[in-house]
Amino acid sequence: MNLITASALDRARALRALGLSVIPVHAPGAGQDGKRPAVAWKPYQERLATEDELVAWFGREGATSNLAIITGAVSGVVVVDADSPEAETWVEQHLPKTPWRVRTGKGTHYFYAHPGGTVPNKAKIQTPDGKLALDLRGDGGYVIGPGSRHASGVYYTPSPEFGEAPLPSIDPDLWRPRQGLGEAPPPGIEDEGALVARARAYLARIPRPEIGDGSDPTTFYAACRVVRGFGLPEGAAAAVLWDWAGNRPGWTLEWVHDKVRNAWKYGREPEGGLRDQERRSRSTEAASTPDGSAAPEPGSSGKVRFYIEPAREFLAEEDPPLQFVVGGLISAQSLALLHGEPRARKSWAALEIAVATATGTPAFGLEAFQVPAAAPVLYSSQEDPRARVRDRARRFLRGRALDPVYPETLFFSVHANINLEDEAWQAALLRDVKAFGLGLVIFDPIRRYSPNVDKGPAEVRALSWFLRPLATETGCSVLIVHHDVKPARDSADNRRRGHRASGGDWFAASDCPIACEPAGPNRTLVVGEDFKFAEDPAPFIFGITEDEGKTWVRLVGEGVEGSQAAEVVLEERILDYLRHSPGASTISVVKNVQTRKERVQEALARLEQGGKVDAFQRGRAVLWFLRPQGAAQ
Repeated sequence: MNLITASALDRARALRALGLSVIPVHAPGAGQDGKRPAVAWKPYQERLATEDELVAWFGREGATSNLAIITGAVSGVVVVDADSPEAETWVEQHLPKTPWRVRTGKGTHYFYAHPGGTVPNKAKIQTPDGKLALDLRGDGGYVIGPGSRHASGVYYTPSPEFGEAPLPSIDPDLWRPRQGLGEAPPPGIEDEGALVARARAYLARIPRPEIGDGSDPTTFYAACRVVRGFGLPEGAAAAVLWDWAGNRPGWTLEWVHDKVRNAWKYGREPEGGLRDQERRSRSTEAASTPDGSAAPEPGSSGKVRFYIEPAREFLAEEDPPLQFVVGGLISAQSLALLHGEPRARKSWAALEIAVATATGTPAFGLEAFQVPAAAPVLYSSQEDPRARVRDRARRFLRGRALDPVYPETLFFSVHANINLEDEAWQAALLRDVKAFGLGLVIFDPIRRYSPNVDKGPAEVRALSWFLRPLATETGCSVLIVHHDVKPARDSADNRRRGHRASGGDWFAASDCPIACEPAGPNRTLVVGEDFKFAEDPAPFIFGITEDEGKTWVRLVGEGVEGSQAAEVVLEERILDYLRHSPGASTISVVKNVQTRKERVQEALARLEQGGKVDAFQRGRAVLWFLRPQGAAQ
C-alpha cells in the first residue's frame, strides 16, 4: 500500500495491522500546527484503537487526514527524531540501520524496537561529542505518522521498506542516564567532587515535604537547583535528589528521575548559577566605590555591587531582538495590563491567553497571535471559587482536545492568599517563578493581591516596583487583570483606554495595555493601545463558542477595523441601556452613554436600519425601543 496516496482510514488500518497504536491529529491550518491530537489519547497508550474507532475518526466526511503513532510498549517501538541533516548523518553513522524511516518536515524519524521496561520521552539528547541533540519518543509519546501533512506542506514520507522488516534495537545508554537508573537506589556519590557536596548541602536546607503536602512543586524546585543551578549531569543529579527525597513510602526512583528531566526541560534559571555563586561573590566584593565600600542597593542598607558602569562596558552588551510570549500581544519579560468594565469577560480572555501559551496554540484562534513556543504558565485567581476556575479550565482544554491529557506546562494557584506587598510572598514568587521556569504569570484580578491596588499613583507604584523585577529577574512576563474606573457622571469619556484602569499608575507601569469592552451579549472587543516596545496590535472581537451541554468552550476571534471597533462598542452601550430603559429619548441615550450627540444619532440610525431598534415620535421627542427578536423590519 502507498501510505501517501491511500485514504486516512486505509493508512490507519495498515499501521494498526503492524501493531502500531494510531490516533487522529488535527490537520494544519485554522489555528492548528498539524501535530495536536484530535482525541483524548491516553487510553491508546495501553491499547490499539478498534475498527469502529478508526472508522469514526477517519471514515466520515470531512475527517482529518493526519494521524499519529503512539510510541512505547503499546506499539513496540521507540523513535529517534533527527531534525537536521547533521543529526541525520550522525544517526546513520552511529546507530543501527533501521528499515522503518519517515521523512518529516525537517528531518527523519528512525523507528527501533522497544527494549522493554520503561523508555522515557526525552528532548535534546546530546551526542557524545556534544555537537548535536536528538529527541527520543518512548512510552507516553507519539510521532506524526506517514501520509500526514506537515504545516510546511510537506508530507511525512515513509521509506520503501517501512513495515516490511524486523526492527533493530539501540543502546539503552542513548536515553538512560549512566548513573542511578538501576532497580535499587543509586549508591552515594560523595567522592565525585566538591560540587556534589555543595549540592547536597544546599538541598539539606530545603525541608522535604510529605506526599500530598506540596511534594510535587517542592521536589521540582529542588531538582531545578541541582540540575540547572549546580549544573550536575542527569545521573549525578538524580542520585543527589534521591538521597534528599527518596527512601520513604510513596517515593519512587522513576518519579525522582521525572523531576530531573522536567527540571532540565522546563527550568529557566541560568545553568550553573549556584555553581558560580562564589565567583560572582568575589567579583561583587571587588566592585566597590572609590573609598573601598560597596554601593548601597536602593531601599536596602546592605552592600551590593558597584552600580556605575563605563559607557564602553554598558554599550558593549548585545541585546536580543524583541520577543513575544503571545505574538503581537504580550512581549517577553513585560508587564501587561488586561483591563475593562465589569462583565467584559476579562477572566475568559486571561484564561484563553494562559492555555494558548501553555499549549503553543494561537490565542483566540487568530494567526496574528501565534505562540512562538509553548511555555510554562501560572494562572493565579483569588476571586472566583476554585470549582468555577477548575470547571472553566477543563472546558478550555476540552475545546483544544486536551482533556484529560493536561499539559505539563500549565499551573494554577487559586485562593492561595498571595499578598504582593508582603516580603515573604515576594521572595517566594521570585524563587518559584525561576524554579518552575514560568514564561507567563497571570494575577486575576490584581485587586485581590494587595489592598493598595485601587489607590493613588504612589501606592500603585510601590506594587509595580515589585512586579517589574518579577519579570526582569525571572525572565517571565506578568499579566495583571484589572477593572476600569467609570468617568464622571454626565460627561463624555475622552480618556485613552489605558488611563481608565483604576489606581492611577497602572497605565504608566504597563508595557502592553489591553482593553476589553463588551460588544454584544456574547462578544468582547479587545483593543491593544499605547504599547511601549511594539506596534499596537489590530483590534479584534472574540465570541464564546460552546456546545449545548457546556462541556467545552472556545474563544473565537475575528479582526475588525479601528473605526468599526469604536462603532461596535457605542452600539452595544446603546442597546444595553435600552434593554433596561425602553422608551428612552435621544437626549437620555446621549447622557447615559456619555458620547457626543452626533455620534449617538449616527449609531441609532445604523441600529434602526439594521432592524435592532425602533423609533417613535412623541411630540417633539423621539423615543427608542429594542425591536423584538424576529420582528419584521
